[in-house]
Amino acid sequence: MNPTLIASSSPQVTSTAVTTAPAGLRSALVPALFAVALFAATAPLTQLALTQLSPMLVSAARALLAGIGALICIRLNRWPLPPKPLWLPLLLTGVMVGFGFPWLLAISLQSHSAAETGLWLAGLPLLTSILAVVVFGERVQKRFWFWASLSFGLLLWVIAPADPLSDNAAVPAMIGTLVCGGVGYTLGAWLSRSLGGWQTICWALVVILPFSALSTGIAIGQQPAPADGYQWSVLLSVVYLALISQWWGFRFWYGALSRGTARMAQVQILQPLFTLILVAMLPDSLLPGSATTPGLWLLAVLTMLTVAMTLRTRQ
Repeated sequence: MNPTLIASSSPQVTSTAVTTAPAGLRSALVPALFAVALFAATAPLTQLALTQLSPMLVSAARALLAGIGALICIRLNRWPLPPKPLWLPLLLTGVMVGFGFPWLLAISLQSHSAAETGLWLAGLPLLTSILAVVVFGERVQKRFWFWASLSFGLLLWVIAPADPLSDNAAVPAMIGTLVCGGVGYTLGAWLSRSLGGWQTICWALVVILPFSALSTGIAIGQQPAPADGYQWSVLLSVVYLALISQWWGFRFWYGALSRGTARMAQVQILQPLFTLILVAMLPDSLLPGSATTPGLWLLAVLTMLTVAMTLRTRQ
């Protein structure tokens, strides 16, 4: 799929340019930070949901609930159908962020804590920025790559000695999580320049709704309900993952990324800090083995400084 060819065949896409002016980026910073704060609960709540649900059921159920909400939203707002050239990118976006990312993330969380996995997700902003530049032709200064690479380097410096992803099954799952997230974020941001962030995530979830419903049914059939029923904490976690992490949060995230994907993606490096704060607040009975360490907090603080420097570069 060539984004240039798709854009040339859609008047709506070609008539909308990326906002790269400083004022546009500043106005995108607030929704980006808000979205990242919402996303920070994804890893801890996924780990909580996994105490009673399989990775397949967690990912499929959140996509199904989010897709139903998106369909209702589309009907209430009476949005017209997207142009035909955008249906394939919408499908790919939905598969990446609606199923691939949450499923592979859940697999990773089966053997590693939410704090450790959340830190590895700090590699996602760099991958998203690379895709925005290589695939969609965004331009950034050389200083941008220095600060963005430094952020990722700090991540490896703190995590590598502990080797938290030494599990053979966790490594490909975590790499797949990053790839799905990077592709889904970049492509969704491109679509948002013509459709809008809210419409993009809604249509992407609706496109994969039949697959989400089928996957949920299969997952339920493979995993009967516990004899004593599901815990309320597990059910509420799935609801949050579906309505916030999978749906509403993307309204702000895609809108912010559409103003300059390479730079705004770096805001997500702050997500581990928010995740660490959340993990520290939750009782160990809910997330056993997720205690934070001084090294994790050191990484979070240092990445805050690198994000500030990255955003100061011009696009």
